[in-house]
Amino acid sequence: MFEALEEIEEQVNQLVSEHMTCCNAADLGLDPRAGYRIYVADGMLAVDADTNRILRYYGGFEYIDAQFVKHMGNWVFYIEDDLGRVSDCLQFFSEKDAD
Repeated sequence: MFEALEEIEEQVNQLVSEHMTCCNAADLGLDPRAGYRIYVADGMLAVDADTNRILRYYGGFEYIDAQFVKHMGNWVFYIEDDLGRVSDCLQFFSEKDAD
């Protein structure tokens, strides 16, 4: 069973590294203290579980409804909602990226 959990952890790590873009909090329009390694993909953000506390505190992510937060392995994924914090960050990132 332990090997299966390790395999899942490795698959999640691979997903993040291959399909998400690494950025920092300022790239998302957040207080720079909110994080230096935040990963972005279509409709979601991800952070390492060890640094999630910083994003929650400095980035205001503690107010995101639990239905939009998924924990997988050593990662925390924030899923885009209609008019919330994640949506604002993703929009800021895409507009910045377009410049």
